[in-house]
Amino acid sequence: MPKFLMILAALALALGLAGCGDDGDETSDGGDFCALAESFSEFDDSAEEIFTGGGADADELKKAWTEITASFDDFREAAPGEIKDDVATVTDVVDDFTAILEEADYSITTLITQAATDPSIQERLEAFDGDDIGAASDRVEKYVSDECGVDLNS
Repeated sequence: MPKFLMILAALALALGLAGCGDDGDETSDGGDFCALAESFSEFDDSAEEIFTGGGADADELKKAWTEITASFDDFREAAPGEIKDDVATVTDVVDDFTAILEEADYSITTLITQAATDPSIQERLEAFDGDDIGAASDRVEKYVSDECGVDLNS
């Protein structure tokens, strides 16, 4: 899987595991956004297994992914103004990836096989590594590092 896609999947799981939601205590200083970023930095290797084909069956992945996708609205809403567009660019990929997962019946093994044999799937996955998405991701990572003190690449 492309690096960006793995980061997105990890972020999705971290957001889902963090239980993001509106608790009425939002601040305008990026506190919620930084808390979400911090939860990602605490992401453990067990979640990575789900997206590398070894940690969950299709039903588990579908359930987890369905719950996770709901968290992206919270992440997008918590984004500070100066990177809101970049966060939207990054999180918009979730819809595209969800469609690809649905077509693979939420089976990572099937997705890997399709990616290896179906040029249209390869093209859609490669689009996640596009310059605009990569640049937006880089700006989000830099903001999170500079403003939240969190390294999303560790």
